[in-house]
Amino acid sequence: MKHHIFRLKVVLPGLLALMCLQVFSQKTTLPPDQLYGRLFEDVQLLPLFKDSKTFVDGAPKSSPEEIVNKYRILRIDSVSRNTLGKFVNANFILPSNPPSDYVTGKSEPVEKHINTLWKVLERTPDPKVTGSSLLPLPYSYIVPGGRFREIYYWDSYFTMLGLQQSGEWEIIENMIRNFSYLIQTYGHIPNGNRSYY
Repeated sequence: MKHHIFRLKVVLPGLLALMCLQVFSQKTTLPPDQLYGRLFEDVQLLPLFKDSKTFVDGAPKSSPEEIVNKYRILRIDSVSRNTLGKFVNANFILPSNPPSDYVTGKSEPVEKHINTLWKVLERTPDPKVTGSSLLPLPYSYIVPGGRFREIYYWDSYFTMLGLQQSGEWEIIENMIRNFSYLIQTYGHIPNGNRSYY
């Protein structure tokens, strides 16, 4: 009995340390408010854009550190809307909603509309962009559309039910692989594949 207790005292701390190391070694991607600080606050509080997702979904043209340093120099005490807008446009690639010329004919059956719409909403694997809020996914996936340019965990169950009815098994499998990737990489599946989630 003493031998087993001794082994627990020696082995248990080692196991706990290993578990903690695994948790803390998970990838962490800072959200835009932490990456860009005062710049983030100024853009969102002004507000520079009608949609609060516009700036946070943008991709930086250089490293976040370089952008923050340039902004610190620019912004001595205050900055105008015009100056801030020029700065953001010069330093970020702002997202646009993918153009879609998809229109459903009024006499078209709803099943045909949905089956065709999957290709409009499908996104290919994401490239990694340092400083972007997008958590890149290695497999294709379906987005809700419009201003929602990322996969959403809760929505995906219902999306997959629709994909199942359409016989789109490959994209279902890819979405499940993406969720597995998120768990393995970040320790959980966030609401959407954005650092701010």
